Amino acid sequence: MVTGATGAGKSTTLDALFQKSVAKVGTGTDPETMGIDAYELNDYFRVWDTPGLGDGVEADYAHKKKLIDLLYKTYENDGKLYGFIDLVAVVIEGCNRDMGTAYTLLNERTPLEL
Repeated sequence: MVTGATGAGKSTTLDALFQKSVAKVGTGTDPETMGIDAYELNDYFRVWDTPGLGDGVEADYAHKKKLIDLLYKTYENDGKLYGFIDLVAVVIEGCNRDMGTAYTLLNERTPLEL
């Protein structure tokens, strides 16, 4: 899963990883990714592009709920239970190096956790 603030370059990072345009990349300050989108490189490797965080309390709450739901999603194979997500990459915009905002948005308690 790829997550981070709006405009940090999550979709652009996926395009670079896949070496082709797979994710719709936003321009300017308006967010482009509003849902969680899956992109498959092959039968064994899938990456989930997530909506950006930092667009307001209500939007962040809705986006975090989607992230949490996906993080807790499981599947069964040969009688064993596996998580859908093995790794989460947090993309931080390189020009401002504001790691504090991303850290706070990802770690603050949400009403789901109360």
